[in-house]
Amino acid sequence: MQHTSFPAPATTDTGTIALSQQVLHFFEQVLLPSSQKAKNGHLQLSHLLLTCLLMLLRQTFSPPAIQHALMTETVGPFAALASISRQAVRQRLMAIGITPFTQLLQRVQQALPQREVVNTTLAPFAPMVVALDETKLSDIARLAERSALLPKEHLMVGKLSALFDLRLQRWVHLQFLSDPLAHGAVASLLLIEHLPKASLIVADLGYFGYAWFRFLSDQGYFWISRLKDKSCYQIMHTFYQKGETLDALIWLGIYRSNQYPHMVRLVQYRQGTQLYRYISNVTDPLQLPFADIVSLYARRWDIEMAFKVLKRTLGLHLWWACERVLVLQQLLLTLMIAQVIHAIQGEIAAEADVDPQEVSLVVLRSLFPHANWPTPFGMVAALVIKARVLGLIRPSRYLKLDIPLILESEIQPVSPDLVRERAWKRTVRKDPRHPRCTDPSDFLFFPLALL
Repeated sequence: MQHTSFPAPATTDTGTIALSQQVLHFFEQVLLPSSQKAKNGHLQLSHLLLTCLLMLLRQTFSPPAIQHALMTETVGPFAALASISRQAVRQRLMAIGITPFTQLLQRVQQALPQREVVNTTLAPFAPMVVALDETKLSDIARLAERSALLPKEHLMVGKLSALFDLRLQRWVHLQFLSDPLAHGAVASLLLIEHLPKASLIVADLGYFGYAWFRFLSDQGYFWISRLKDKSCYQIMHTFYQKGETLDALIWLGIYRSNQYPHMVRLVQYRQGTQLYRYISNVTDPLQLPFADIVSLYARRWDIEMAFKVLKRTLGLHLWWACERVLVLQQLLLTLMIAQVIHAIQGEIAAEADVDPQEVSLVVLRSLFPHANWPTPFGMVAALVIKARVLGLIRPSRYLKLDIPLILESEIQPVSPDLVRERAWKRTVRKDPRHPRCTDPSDFLFFPLALL
């Protein structure tokens, strides 16, 4: 498969080219076949999509800004239109729906540079290492006449449930959920069904549950989770123990009413005043060492930072329309920009030989509307040259972990007679919790797989 690479700046009389124009040119290569020609005087779909992307890059995304750009600027191969009204732009966006945006997002995803593995130290036995999480989206502001009349619950846009590749620092799958109060564990089943078997999934306490762990194990996936406080367990074998540092095999659940059927691994250590405890279905300490489990769960914070890029750096905290179609269009356009930013982050990290977390996405995004670079250099090379001066490359702000070092010779082997499976015992609650009564028709937005 051939992938569209990030274009190097073309030679110009001024000797400079804006970074935003290079990114826009990348979208132009993805969107427009070489044989397609612009028809002056008519608003083509490709012209509208490119203009929307340009407005997002400039952080001036709104129907009035799109109208002004269409009438005053040459965008890619498209000349400025003689006349178009703000209402015509809005009606055209409403009419085309979200299909062109989802198709463009898929094409952008395929055209991004495909590096093999950025960080091979993250569980090399797993084909993919992903973080699973969800985030609520901001409510729609009561700015338009229609939104001012809606009840408060109708202003809740929803939430994103997502998988983030911890090696490539890129979104893998995203799903839009209409109900911001719904539990994401069930919806996440659709996200992981296309993951390669034996992939490693890192999730926080929001997904903690015996049924969830069993499903992942039965489907052939590895997982890492924090151990919920007051969870009952029984230690069956100790690989290593020194003070509060522990690496052991345990049974989850000691009461007959709720016993997890597979033996899992518990690792525990103290840093400062905090006692950290993690569990995983990777039970071999030689396959996944103690320090790797701790480091991998710490990298779960990557998806939180990626959500922050979507919601704050790229402006997804402010919705410019209250109609469902326009909200989803803005969400899809933002995801396109985010995927390109993460790809540039990976390219810069590889060029500068640093960890991707040392590349500031906030600074990178701030350079889009302003930065000019000398023409002899490609975009990434030019960024790396001035990266440390601009603060684009800086020390990672992640908490430095004081992980105990456990030598292979200190690990106690497991007896071959140790039973690792038991019957699945789980009784139904006599008084089940009442589900939250929610009529899907009460919401303006509906579930949608984005990526």
